[in-house]
Amino acid sequence: MALLYSMWDEPPVRRIEDEPGPWFAYCGKRQELNNLLLPVELSHSKTPCEKGLDCSFGSQDRRDGKAVFIGAPTGWGNGRRRSVFLAGMNAMHRVYARIKHHANEPIEDHELVSVLKTDEKVTLQDQVSHFKYIVHVEGHCAAVRLGSLLASPSAVMKVASEQDEWFTPLLKPYKHYIPVSFDVHNNGTGSGYSVNLADQVEWAEAHPEAVAMIAKNANTFAEHFLSPEGRSCYAAWLLHEYAQMQRDPWSIREQRDSMVRAEAL
Repeated sequence: MALLYSMWDEPPVRRIEDEPGPWFAYCGKRQELNNLLLPVELSHSKTPCEKGLDCSFGSQDRRDGKAVFIGAPTGWGNGRRRSVFLAGMNAMHRVYARIKHHANEPIEDHELVSVLKTDEKVTLQDQVSHFKYIVHVEGHCAAVRLGSLLASPSAVMKVASEQDEWFTPLLKPYKHYIPVSFDVHNNGTGSGYSVNLADQVEWAEAHPEAVAMIAKNANTFAEHFLSPEGRSCYAAWLLHEYAQMQRDPWSIREQRDSMVRAEAL
């Protein structure tokens, strides 16, 4: 049995010549059970407020009441980042979005680029120090910075995604993050995309104490599950379960046969 490893933040793609076996990867779709998700070193790093600035949660928070996303247009074709950038152009009072230059990603929407393109270097720390809300949206895959966002002083607005990292099944909407819906619709000239990001910012601005609790829960989650100890425990469990399958391959057939029998009832 082959063991395949994808080192990139991209969905694993199996080639015809690859032997049957699991992928070890950093992200993947949860319905693809042959993906074994690995923890990422960078996913747990804290993103503190800039020294001298106040990033207090709740009604006393004086940061800008907008959701911020500054990133490359990766995964443009799936529509998620494109819809966030569109929200940044159409609802500037609630969404601050900027497109970083990325030569390998063709963008046909020239108006969007002309309004939002930036070459300015704005660190993640700068973003969380000046904005109450920070957007997590997938690119090619899961965009492996979610752990750092959960550990930041800004509440995470997470755009609906089919992609998972190893810990995302443990996250709950309105407990650890503010959910943002993603919709695909036909606008008469082809498929269109939209997110309710501006609406969710409006909700958050009207419920500062609820947002404060969400941000605190996210920080606690990151400190516990995304700590070096948490990652080590997960990795040990993952390898133990995989080793059990290797030592007793017949158990796989037994599980398969039991599932078939259950479906037949």
